[in-house]
Amino acid sequence: MKLKLLWWCAGVDAELLQNCRSQKEQHKYDAIGLAILLTTACAILSGGYAFYTIFKNPIHALLLGVFWGLFVFNMDRLIIITTHKEDKFSWQQLGMAITRIIVAVLIAVVVAKPLELKIFEKPILAELAQENAQIALAVQQQINQGMPEIAELKAANQKLEQDLSDKEKNRDLLCDRAMKEAEGISGTGKEGKGPVYEEKQLLCQQQGRELETLKAKTEPILVQNRQRIMQLQAQKDQEVKTVTTARKQADDIMTQLNTLEKIAQKNPAIAHASHAISWLFIVVDTAPIFAKLIAKRGSYDAMLQQKEYEQIQRADEDRKYFPIQLKNDQEKERKFYDDTLGEAYKSDPMKKVQEELIEEITNRTRKKYIPRKKVSPFPFFFTS
Repeated sequence: MKLKLLWWCAGVDAELLQNCRSQKEQHKYDAIGLAILLTTACAILSGGYAFYTIFKNPIHALLLGVFWGLFVFNMDRLIIITTHKEDKFSWQQLGMAITRIIVAVLIAVVVAKPLELKIFEKPILAELAQENAQIALAVQQQINQGMPEIAELKAANQKLEQDLSDKEKNRDLLCDRAMKEAEGISGTGKEGKGPVYEEKQLLCQQQGRELETLKAKTEPILVQNRQRIMQLQAQKDQEVKTVTTARKQADDIMTQLNTLEKIAQKNPAIAHASHAISWLFIVVDTAPIFAKLIAKRGSYDAMLQQKEYEQIQRADEDRKYFPIQLKNDQEKERKFYDDTLGEAYKSDPMKKVQEELIEEITNRTRKKYIPRKKVSPFPFFFTS
């Protein structure tokens, strides 16, 4: 049962192959069928991962992956079925073989790429994260350039806060001098609140009043500027978040393929591994074709060619004698209907029907051509 399944996958005539005495032929087609099954399994996994990347739905990915695997299986089986080992070389055979090999290579590459994305998933995600960070930074810088008001407001606030700080330091310095003058630590060196102290205390109080006036004037401006900065900052953060989110969600299969290409250019080891995986699938998918073309012509090939030749000859003979056979059948059918009608006319029921029909026609004719005898409406006027 397992062998027949592999033979069916290889597209061979199981009855002919079973009649082959060579075990080598059977083993060859076992390997071809197994290679097609393995390619189909890889196609299901590859297609499932690719469709999951697109739709983010495991059910849809599974169904479409199975569909893609069956499609690849059918294409591989069709290529193998239509590939024959001829007894003599011909350019036509070479052209057909090259066409089939090209199709097999394309199928292998399409199957291999999604599996490469899964194998190198971690480096791809790391590269995408780094690119996203760089893009977010560039977007933030671009937005900052497009919103110079934030920088201007921050600079204005910084200047106002610096003026307040300088004013407060100047007040503290004057008040400190007044206190030291009263304590006799500095200035005149005399302890007590004399004229010099009074003068310095007035300066301290004047500076304090100026500080309060500046605060009253500056605080509303600072509050207003901070509110505007918060509003602009929220708007900027939202724009950055929108761009960053869109970039993080851009993990479709084309983005991953581009990222894998960039990684391969930066890292030769990943490039070599990616090429090795692609070549592995190309070898697996084209191996059955080369096995049939390069291998020595076997008994199964000869038996298959003989069977196909006999079928073609039989079809040509049928096509040649078909008009004659059709004419004979038509003559037989016509003769059958003629004989059937003849027997029907000779049968007793038909004779009875004919007699009844003749009698009815005769009666109708007699009534039409023989006049009726006239009868007088007043018979009592005529007496004998």
